[in-house]
Parts: sequence; C-alpha cells; structure tokens
Amino acid sequence: MYSGIVVFRQGVIFLMGNGKTTTLYLMRHGETEDNVRRVIQSHNDSPLTQEGIVATRGRARMLKGIIFDAIFCSDLERTRKSLEILLEKLDSNIDVNYCTEIRELDFGRFTGKNVDDVKEMILLHKKQTWKHYPDGESGDSFSKRIIDFVENVLRRYEGKIVLFMTHYGVVETILKHYVKGPDKRLNTRNYDTGVLWFNNKDVSFKWI
Repeated sequence: MYSGIVVFRQGVIFLMGNGKTTTLYLMRHGETEDNVRRVIQSHNDSPLTQEGIVATRGRARMLKGIIFDAIFCSDLERTRKSLEILLEKLDSNIDVNYCTEIRELDFGRFTGKNVDDVKEMILLHKKQTWKHYPDGESGDSFSKRIIDFVENVLRRYEGKIVLFMTHYGVVETILKHYVKGPDKRLNTRNYDTGVLWFNNKDVSFKWI
C-alpha cells in the first residue's frame, strides 16, 4: 500500500512519497500504411499515413511545455519519423537516444504477413510465451529485453522526466508489467500517450 501523499492536479496523479518521482511518457509511433493493411511490421517499416502524421502533431501539442530530461526512441524508421514530427512542436534541445532495446517484437517469419492470416498462431504464442516465433523472439525474451531496459532507465534517471517513442508491443509490455489491470484503451487501435509515475515501489498511470 502507498504510504505517502497522493496529489491530484488537473486530473493527473502525483505521488509524493519518501523518494523522488520519475515520470515516463510512453508514445507509440503514428499510424503507418501497414497498420491500416493489418500487416505485421515487426522490424520492417512502412510510411506513416497522413492520419498518422496529423495525429502525431496533435499529441505534440499536448506535451508542449514539458521539459524532458531524456528521450529514447526505437531506431526503426516509423518511430524516428514520428519523433521528428513531435520535436518540431516541442521545446527540446537534448540529444535523442536511438536504441534497439525498445524495438517491436521480432516476429521472424511472420513479418510481412497479414494479422488475420496468422491470428491463431499469434494467440498461441501469447499463451505459450516461452515459444520463439520462427527465426524471431519469444514473448518471454521480448518482455525481458523491454523491462530490463526500463529498469535501467529508472535507475539512471530517478526523479527525472523521460519520453519513449516506441511501438504498441513495447507499450503493452510495460503497462502490463507495472500497472494492475490496464483498461480497455490498451489496444492496437489506440495511439494515445500513456504516462507512468514511479515513486519507490509505487506506480500510477494515466492516458492523456
């Protein structure tokens, strides 16, 4: 149970405990052409749609005025482009950390296939998380890659404000690990920004 003070300010929860509060913003890249076609992108890429570009600009306006201490971006092109659009609207001069650790799950031979054509196999792998996709990752190895990276960032940037520009699978993995019972907005059609507040072992969350 949380033993500190909880403060509500403009609909946002702030944890006022004995330690420093670290804020992590989770952003998914803008909608891509393959998202619309329901094609598994994995470590491949496709261009952002016009809707994806416009929506990313809209999300940038919601973050205006926030001074980030660190920005981490998946090194794939769709996240790079989304971050480029975002930074056009933000007052941020810090260097961006482009990294492989927050890439999407490697679906191996399923990459490039339509989701509906391999839906049963995907559901099987979600249940049997130790199984690797052919020539790809397992759910367990993917989760370890993501959570190890997050934990390292939390230690390094304690009390700071951090932004991740990443992918749906990464956002899903982080929220399911740290948040008890994420709501129905955690789905592949949602491009909202998630915010996590970490204070010692206490975590709170909000969509914005």
